[in-house]
Amino acid sequence: MRAWYHGAYRTHSASDGYLSLPIMLKLLSLGNLSVLVLDINAGLYGPRGEPRENFHFCPAVAALLPTLQTLHIRLQFICPDILKIIDSYEALRLSTLVINTTLIFSRSGATSTSPSRRCLRGQGELLQLRSDLQEQAEALSHRMSSPKIVRLLTHKLPTFETLSLDVLTGVTMILDDSSPWDADGKIVEEDTKPESELSDSDWPDSSEE
Repeated sequence: MRAWYHGAYRTHSASDGYLSLPIMLKLLSLGNLSVLVLDINAGLYGPRGEPRENFHFCPAVAALLPTLQTLHIRLQFICPDILKIIDSYEALRLSTLVINTTLIFSRSGATSTSPSRRCLRGQGELLQLRSDLQEQAEALSHRMSSPKIVRLLTHKLPTFETLSLDVLTGVTMILDDSSPWDADGKIVEEDTKPESELSDSDWPDSSEE
């Protein structure tokens, strides 16, 4: 069984900037998923309208890892728990994993970007979050029976080029904006890194009009 969800991001309002957390959890409750593609630039809110910052969505995704073969995911709030599974001695069927940590949103006709933030706390150094995700992705790849694609997508400042880190090989590539997340791109030199250690305040504030 396959599941896709694309949630557009516009503004931080209860009506069009957030998605219902219960609805998303219901989507993840579908049994025997083999392919899961979640592209959610929007935030999530709970039954009482509490913002997503008060909830932890990642474990619900991680619970599906034992059955998944493909996982593509982009969330406004994310952490390494999304790739942590309960101890199991069985090799995972998962062979394709792509995490995109760059949010794309539009405001007043202009397109801009903002980075994913760490769950619950929501603040801190961006490179630390990405480093933690990379480390957990590497650990998960050792549990895969036949890993094919394990990628972490970021943006480089100030050029805003899309960088795709191949976790299996350590190679970083530049992707065209129109390229699929799991596409190969132009290999960059080893000294090409994502932006220097930045805090969330260094990026455009997507919560403001």
